[in-house]
Amino acid sequence: MLRKFLNRLHRQIRSRLSKIADLYKIILDGYYYDDEKHSYIVFTRLKHNTVRQKFFIQDLFFKKYLLKKFCPADAYVIGLMFGLSRSKIIVSKNQLELIHQTYQHHTLPVPIFHIKSISMDNETNMVVLLNILTRQELVLDLNNICNNKFLIYGLDAMSAAQVGLLLSDRFARDVS
Repeated sequence: MLRKFLNRLHRQIRSRLSKIADLYKIILDGYYYDDEKHSYIVFTRLKHNTVRQKFFIQDLFFKKYLLKKFCPADAYVIGLMFGLSRSKIIVSKNQLELIHQTYQHHTLPVPIFHIKSISMDNETNMVVLLNILTRQELVLDLNNICNNKFLIYGLDAMSAAQVGLLLSDRFARDVS
């Protein structure tokens, strides 16, 4: 009886670990701004693979089935680049690489937060995060989320991309 219980427990653990391993399959491998196309070009690759695929940032941002496969840090940078591209703001590759390296490869095994709601006005962007595990709400300013790596790592990929997009929109509004 104990043996059956342990075998069943072992199968459940393996099943959950395989789901976690499938969570972040795609890696943001490179990017640059193409002056002729007036868009950011993004290179992606599958984890443990060297074959790269090229996307326009607009195409990648709107393909939710692909965006969900990125780790939150990569999705955050993709959202940021999409917002900058949409606002016609060109940022040097060195500045984007600095942002990307800051958030790279420190993800949690599973997402803890997702965005429940967003409240925007001229001066503040308040974001309500929902803790998936405890169902508690956390109300934070957008700057607090962007400055806290744990919160970026703890978001699901779609929410991280949304935070990147909100930050770039706020930047574009402050610049103009």
